[in-house]
Amino acid sequence: MKKIKKANLDRTYQIKVEGGTVGVDIVSNITTEKEYYRFVFAKDDGRISDPVRVSRNELNKVTMLRNLGNDWDGSVTDALRVSVEEKYKEIPVKYEYSEGYGWQCYEIEGTGEIGQVYFNGSSIVGLYKEYPLADNEYHLKKAGNLQNCIDICNNVMNDKTYTQIILASSLASVIAGALNLKTVIINIEGKTSQGKTTIMMLCASFWSNKEDKNISTSWYNTDNALVSMLNGNEGVLFIIDDTSKGERKDYTSIVYDIENGTSKGRLNRMFEVDNQVSWHTIVLSSSETSLYAKCDETKKGLLRRLVEISVYPGDLIDNVETADEINRVIDKNYGHIGMEFVNYLFKEGLHNNEFEGLRELYNEEKRKLQDRVGADGIYKGIAEKLATIMLAAKVAKNSMDLQFDIEEMEDAMIEIIKINAEKFKDSIGDRISVEDAYEELCKYARENCRHMSSLTNIIFLYIISMSRQQP
Repeated sequence: MKKIKKANLDRTYQIKVEGGTVGVDIVSNITTEKEYYRFVFAKDDGRISDPVRVSRNELNKVTMLRNLGNDWDGSVTDALRVSVEEKYKEIPVKYEYSEGYGWQCYEIEGTGEIGQVYFNGSSIVGLYKEYPLADNEYHLKKAGNLQNCIDICNNVMNDKTYTQIILASSLASVIAGALNLKTVIINIEGKTSQGKTTIMMLCASFWSNKEDKNISTSWYNTDNALVSMLNGNEGVLFIIDDTSKGERKDYTSIVYDIENGTSKGRLNRMFEVDNQVSWHTIVLSSSETSLYAKCDETKKGLLRRLVEISVYPGDLIDNVETADEINRVIDKNYGHIGMEFVNYLFKEGLHNNEFEGLRELYNEEKRKLQDRVGADGIYKGIAEKLATIMLAAKVAKNSMDLQFDIEEMEDAMIEIIKINAEKFKDSIGDRISVEDAYEELCKYARENCRHMSSLTNIIFLYIISMSRQQP
């Protein structure tokens, strides 16, 4: 059953009128930089109208305000309009954004330089201030309190290194968005009832309610639908749950599309490419079997795009009771940890000069991981991706007292890098080389060409010549 939210008078400036009370607030759209009044009429009989939005210029249009009261005459709307204009500075202001999660900025006209930086999430954070949000279906949501969110995370993370890594990846999305790093998919692979979905919901609760369709979906979508949901996401975790719900036999293309971080360009009527939308974040996924086994084994670049964490009983949560406790807490407490993390970056000035300070910390973390994994290019490439997680864990531990065990996490991270490299090599298997394939084709031709027609001979020799040209 679809639930329809009705407006109320909470946190509005209230004006007594004939037949009831009008609540008014001001909504400022940070995306469009436009402002409007929002009116709600609570009748004496308890009924509440749908909100009516009116720009300051439209206040003189009697019909706009008359929509609030079925039998109002001009004197009522005139009095209401005068009262609103007189009390303008006392009317509470709320904010909204209409596109783009995560980092946004204003560009200084004519210079190309970046102006004010802000972050869209369950609130809007910018210039050391957190702005309250107006009701909007596009917004991420917030409820409960921060401490409840921190406490459940610390309880669950205790002696669970993989859980710590996965939770830290939810905050690593902020760093990926800030530094315009390529999106990486972290796939949690393991049998059912290991706690994969529960932990992913806990990660989602950092940003909104656990089932918010704006940042969470399943693999039961087309490639275009999945990519479109990522459009404009510059730093908020995105979740794609359970590959068993999808019908894909090969995940190679969608993995590359997600990591690429740019929507496909399309020609318009003027034969120009329409504006392409980008994203930079972390994507959490889950599956019962390895995604490497469902990807093109010739694509070695997958290792820079897809990282798997294989889990077994007890790796993520202890038991069903723990899962129930997680769900009980995050049902009423969500949308806090992610914004608190962003607030800390602002307070420390890590957003200044196009995130110069944050980039230095990331590069330091990247070098540290790469030094530990050694000279192998594949290992270094994976380490570059996962450095955001280690940095996020350190920042979150300092800013919110989230009890990440940094040394254990780093050791586990090195092991994950090596396991992924080996797992990918195993998925390749033994493949015949180009030279061996060429020799086999020539041998077959020598033995069989005299039995084939002239046209068949020509086609077969052409195939042999083309195979010889392959690298």
